[in-house]
Parts: sequence; C-alpha cells; structure tokens
Amino acid sequence: MTILRKSISEYNVTRPATVLRSIFACIDKLGIITYIKLSQDCSKLMLKKKANTNTVSKKGILVTVGSGYGNIVWTTPMIRYLSKVGYEVDVYLNSPYEDSHQLLKPNKCVREVIPYVPGIEINDNSYDLIFRTFWGVATGCKNEVEPLVNDFNSLLSSGLHEVEIHLAQVEKEFSGLVFPIPHPFVSDIKWEYPGEGLLIVNHKSENKFWERRRYPWMETLFNLLRELNIDNGGIRYFPGDYRNIRAACKALSKASMVIGHDCGPIHLASAMGVPTVGLFAPTSTIKARPWGRNACFLVGNMTCQPCHGTKAWENCTDWVCMRSIKPQRIVDAVISLRNKVVMAH
Repeated sequence: MTILRKSISEYNVTRPATVLRSIFACIDKLGIITYIKLSQDCSKLMLKKKANTNTVSKKGILVTVGSGYGNIVWTTPMIRYLSKVGYEVDVYLNSPYEDSHQLLKPNKCVREVIPYVPGIEINDNSYDLIFRTFWGVATGCKNEVEPLVNDFNSLLSSGLHEVEIHLAQVEKEFSGLVFPIPHPFVSDIKWEYPGEGLLIVNHKSENKFWERRRYPWMETLFNLLRELNIDNGGIRYFPGDYRNIRAACKALSKASMVIGHDCGPIHLASAMGVPTVGLFAPTSTIKARPWGRNACFLVGNMTCQPCHGTKAWENCTDWVCMRSIKPQRIVDAVISLRNKVVMAH
C-alpha cells in the first residue's frame, strides 16, 4: 500500500519489509521459515520516539484493542514498547470473549484494562494520547491516533504483520528514542524449557469459513509423531473448549511444542515463547504468521493461496491447499525446530 510505505519511510523507520525479506531468505531445505533467532532479527527493526523518558507525562496512553485472542496478543509488543519508554498504559478492550482481559493482566506493562461498553464515553483529558489499533473501537476523542490502515484489504496488502502495523503507528506519532520491537506477552505466563510433550491443535470451529483452516491429515500426523517418539513427554490433542483462556494458556505454556493451523492457540503459544509450528494455506503468513522467538510455519503449495479476504475464499469448495501440506513435511519441521531449541538451551 503506497500510503503505508510512504508513512514508514517518512518517519524514518527501518522498513519492516526489508527485515522480512532478509528473514525470508533463510528458508531451509524443509521449506519452512524459522524464527528461532527472532530476538536478533527484531533488533534490526528499530523505532524512534521524540520524547525524552524524563519528560514523559504521567497521564498515560490508552490503547484501544479488539477482536480475537491472536489480534489482542499482537498488540502487546506495542503496549510493552510504550511502557518501556515510560508511559502508563491502559487498554480499552472490545472482544467477543468475556475472559480476553486475562491475556493482558496481570502484567506490569498494563495499568488497567477497561472493557468496552457501548454508550460510555472516554474522557480525552485523561490521556496524553489514544492509539486506536486496527481492531480497536473509535473513542471519538480529539487526541486519538488512527490506525495506519482502516480496512481489511489494505491490511492484507500492506505487506506487514499486525505487530508491525501497530508499531509503525507508534512510529508515525513519535521519533527520536531508539528501541527494538519487544516480544509479545500473554499476561504473566511464560514458557519454560523443555516443556512436557507435544500438543496438537485441531479443534473444530462453529464458523464454516474458519473450519477451512484446519489440517485434514492431523490424525496421520499424530500417529507418525507418536511412532517416532520424538518427545519423551508424549503427544496429545489440545482440548477444543478453551473459553477459560487463562487455563488454556497455562496448558499451552507447559508443552514442549505446539503444532496447529492458523488459530488463537498457536498465536498464544508462540507469544509465550513456546516452540510453535503453524500450518498455513488460505490465510496470510505475512499478516498472521505465529510471532515469537521460537516459532516457524509451513505453507501449502497452491498458486491460489492465500485467498482470505477475496471472493475465492467465499466461493471455494475444495480446500486442497491445506491438503498440500504433507504430514512428513511437518514431522521434518518439528524435528528441525526441536533441534534448534535444544541447541539454543
């Protein structure tokens, strides 16, 4: 998108697309892109802020956040960055899940989570700035900073991950102080090496469109991994009912590795630092790949993918793209990522 790229260069951000190209060049023989060294790669993507931390106001900043678990967690690097430069950060949360506030609190980077209630107004005098992220609700305040893109097609065509979109929004407003993009967080929950067994995510969705993301050969993959005895902790399926989100995050954080399609649990796992293998085809890996220090992904090999956000997504009846990811590729990816994690520890 021309406007977005102009904004990025205009405000002197090291262009995220350049960093992505350098990362994408590191594709191994398995055809996967690994982010085991994401902390080093992120250090190249620097943001500059104009205010000196000694002059930061105590009013704080409000960040409006919304939509699903993955979208919420992808705002946490932005929240952590604002906290790191000295601001108190409140979150104005609009989500269909009542327990989604548990993804943000308790955490020292978040002062308060304010649930969105229709008709309740935010006092713009209470904050120095209000950042409305892509999925957040508008407050109508004069000091609200709009997201860099305002529609889904523009988000998909931006060439940026949601994490990068949010940080570029901060950069548009600030310049001067340099920090790397922080890692995401999920409340106060963190993964501890080595974990206890492989966890497979393959729960069904009530939404027929999102059901298309699921991997059709998961039972075959499960049996292959079990026969190979790749992990001494065994292998099990992640339960489909994870509406108690804190308990679900605790379960994910105890795994030695999480494997699954593009869905909330793999994004929560990767954000906590759990080694994660994401399986993608109809949805965009640029916008929605698992973001974390120990994450990688595999993609299908169809020319029509990704199709999410297009007419093909609505009209397609044969989701061969997910079937094009063969189980053995996933097994090889699991072994490769496991070896890299072991070497890192």
